[in-house]
Amino acid sequence: MLRLHYHWKCPPRLVRGLGEVETLARSRRHDPELFPEVRDALEALVPKKLRKRITPEASILADLGLDSLKVVELTMLLEKQLGRPVFLPEWIASVEDPADLTVASLARFLADKR
Repeated sequence: MLRLHYHWKCPPRLVRGLGEVETLARSRRHDPELFPEVRDALEALVPKKLRKRITPEASILADLGLDSLKVVELTMLLEKQLGRPVFLPEWIASVEDPADLTVASLARFLADKR
């Protein structure tokens, strides 16, 4: 059985079991370019017990429990970290389903707005 293994500091890998590992080519879809920066900002906002849930697929709202005030705090942290303005309402408005507000979609949005 194949499963995808993510670690925020390394490219994604396919794990085949019993130690067999294949490194995947980095792609924007599986390893968003700004994921480490987004993860660092989220770690400052998310309770310690939820930090292990910060993965590219994690929903900002459902999995990490961010509310509107935390989204404002996230905006300020990302602006400080990236050294440029960040307008998250544009990202929020870009999706039809709130479940699509994932860590990966935020990282892609920020990368596209450079």
